[in-house]
Amino acid sequence: ISIFMMAFPTFLTGCLPTYHQIGIASTLLLVLLRLIQGLSVGGEITGALVYVLEICPPNRRSLFGILVQVSGSGTLLAIIVEATMRAVFTDEQIYSWAWRLPFLSGIVVAGFGIWIRRALPVSGEFMHSKNENKLKENPITYVLWNNKLIILVLVCHLCVTGSSYYSIYVWLPTFLHELRDDPLPNAYAITVAVMIVGMVFGIFSGWLGDRYSPIRVLLIGGVTYLIVMVICMPFLATANEGISALLMLMIGISFGLYSGPTSVWALDQLTDASTRYSALGIGYNI
Repeated sequence: ISIFMMAFPTFLTGCLPTYHQIGIASTLLLVLLRLIQGLSVGGEITGALVYVLEICPPNRRSLFGILVQVSGSGTLLAIIVEATMRAVFTDEQIYSWAWRLPFLSGIVVAGFGIWIRRALPVSGEFMHSKNENKLKENPITYVLWNNKLIILVLVCHLCVTGSSYYSIYVWLPTFLHELRDDPLPNAYAITVAVMIVGMVFGIFSGWLGDRYSPIRVLLIGGVTYLIVMVICMPFLATANEGISALLMLMIGISFGLYSGPTSVWALDQLTDASTRYSALGIGYNI
């Protein structure tokens, strides 16, 4: 369901009439489609994390968790697509009609995802809860009523990782390329390179989480990431392209070193397999 709810709103976004054609209705339809996408992404990424971390080897959970996050990084693909679009089309063509092409092509990616999903078996931990009749009739209501504190902890935890990720890889390249007094023409290419390096360090951080402990890596990595952000971010407003690339690389590496065990730590707070998916999904979406 979540794949369909991501795919069809994406495709329909590419079919939307413009504001000049139907007025405010186009804006309202766009908001509605984006809301559906957001809810479905919250269900899909959390479901993938829960599934993989339930079936993976116990001593590789941090590593497998970050591999799920890295493999599901649509932001990297989006930045590559945007950079390609700007290289192939003029600004006039992009704003006129070419912006629709990535949204329309998203239906192909969704078909591939559905094909993969159909071949996956149910996790043993979930089947055990089902066989023991431990499944909740309404897991959402149960979680909201009985796990308020855990949901609050998850929201705070995911706010740090989510806001950091989108600030670094979505907002920052837009600022450097379009909003700075002296825009950087290669901001998106720099961001792609930084994201790839950050992924490598994120995988390394996941390995460290398995070797030592997730909480230890989170605490050390979090403090390091905070210090690097506070020092580097102000200079990005005025630094030249070379220095800006170096500053972004430092930020990407420090965030990668922090992010490795984030998902496994979040799931470790949810001991009930029958409500784990719902609880993580609620925390993620909030």
